[in-house]
Amino acid sequence: MGLTPRRRLRRPPYLPAALVLVAAGIIAILAELQSPSALMWTGVAVRGYTTGGITYYSYHGVEGTLDNPHQDASVTARVPTTVYLDPDNPADSSKAMLGGFTRWVDAGAVLVWFLAAIGVIGLGYLRRARTARRRDRAVMSGESFGYGLDPEVVKESLRRRNEGT
Repeated sequence: MGLTPRRRLRRPPYLPAALVLVAAGIIAILAELQSPSALMWTGVAVRGYTTGGITYYSYHGVEGTLDNPHQDASVTARVPTTVYLDPDNPADSSKAMLGGFTRWVDAGAVLVWFLAAIGVIGLGYLRRARTARRRDRAVMSGESFGYGLDPEVVKESLRRRNEGT
């Protein structure tokens, strides 16, 4: 009884790449939670208004102000503004942040890693399916070189085995 070589299970090459991208995404989440802008995700959003370069807001009876560098001090119109603050300490305006474009940049910096991992897995599966279709087409059309033993060789080998030679 002869021993046949064991086939090594091949891991698709795109899975390690996707795992690296997911790990980078997790690192991006951890970095975001350590940054000052994490308050935009962990804090509470409060509606306020900006006039004259100062943003006024109120949260559960606690009023606060915040300098708004995005508005000129000469503007007297009341512009609606979103302020993110720590719900445990709403009076501390030094930790309050203005809402805006930064929130979406932070979200993009975190999500891009996970979307890339999904894309790598999707492209890997498409490539794998395309390769299987090509292999099947080649076998069906008789161009089976490189896809196993020739059927004639198999028949001859079985005939010899059955005859006992």
